[in-house]
Amino acid sequence: MQRNGLLSEWFKHWDIEYLLPSIKVPMLVLHGEHDQYGLIDQVKSIASKSSGYTRLEIVKNCTHVPHLEAQSVVLRLMTDFIAQKTQGR
Repeated sequence: MQRNGLLSEWFKHWDIEYLLPSIKVPMLVLHGEHDQYGLIDQVKSIASKSSGYTRLEIVKNCTHVPHLEAQSVVLRLMTDFIAQKTQGR
């Protein structure tokens, strides 16, 4: 997987993707559209390699901290996700 040039050397070889299949719980994976630290490929990998239900959302006009930069959007996404999972959809 391509690494973002802004990461420190310490993170260059850090990889926990081998653990993703062991995640079986539902996940709402949020990613800022303009995230300066992570790549869309990373969150796509999380969504595709974990074993549980996963919903991936790209938060528009946002960088690395969607929960702070787009609070109303994130709260809506979380509310919808929780409602969906608790109602068995």
